[in-house]
Amino acid sequence: MSTPQNPYTHGPLGAVFAKTALPIILVMGMNGLLAVADALFLGHYVGAAALGAVTLMFPLYMFITALATLVASGMSSILARHLGAGHINAAQRVFAGAHGLARLLGEAWIWRVAPFSEALLLLLTLAVLAQTARKHGRRRGLFFAR
Repeated sequence: MSTPQNPYTHGPLGAVFAKTALPIILVMGMNGLLAVADALFLGHYVGAAALGAVTLMFPLYMFITALATLVASGMSSILARHLGAGHINAAQRVFAGAHGLARLLGEAWIWRVAPFSEALLLLLTLAVLAQTARKHGRRRGLFFAR
């Protein structure tokens, strides 16, 4: 009886990369399609101003997603090594440390953005109101259509 070989450590490198990359590509592609569908519905039913506001926040969303991916990718690699070696206590420390790092990054982001969140929300609201007033051609609050 032969021992089974790990498909990720034996075999052609191209096939290993393909098996690993294809699910990731599929998920990222679906995520992109969902974003396009959301934009279509938002633009059609809410309006161009709302679509513009959401589009302005997209780079910020991508930055936050990149930070989460950074923590998750590093943790999964180190965690897999410790679990594969049978070092359960070290794996538990890595798992707890990654969650602590994610919490620290999240709290730092909140404290960095929180002082400006009310002003940012007010600015975006005024921009949407101005666009709506121009679109409908009538007076809305402080804004006049031209």
